[in-house]
Amino acid sequence: EMALLEFQLERELKMADLELKRELAQQQMTQQAEQHRQSMEAGVFKVQADAQAHDQKMKQSEAAAKEQKTPEPKKEPEPKKAPERDPIKDVATILEAVAKTNKPKKVLRDKDGKITGIE
Repeated sequence: EMALLEFQLERELKMADLELKRELAQQQMTQQAEQHRQSMEAGVFKVQADAQAHDQKMKQSEAAAKEQKTPEPKKEPEPKKAPERDPIKDVATILEAVAKTNKPKKVLRDKDGKITGIE
């Protein structure tokens, strides 16, 4: 009977020890998850801060560019006007070019049958 009681007591102690180890492991995992979450949040805040700083610099650069006086452009003589073009002829020319590119191609081969070009 004593041996049985010792066995049960030893078993209970081992179970309690295992339960304690499980709880400690659970706490460590929770702590690591929290640290990971905090580092992720810190990363997000850093990215947001960097984006805001970038936007600020862009605004400052734009403001500085506006403040700089730009020299007035020299007046150049107006270019000669090109003769007016006929849009119908332009469309016809485009259609001809498209038709040429869509034609079937002929493969050129040498005496051994290797492809040497396209016609």
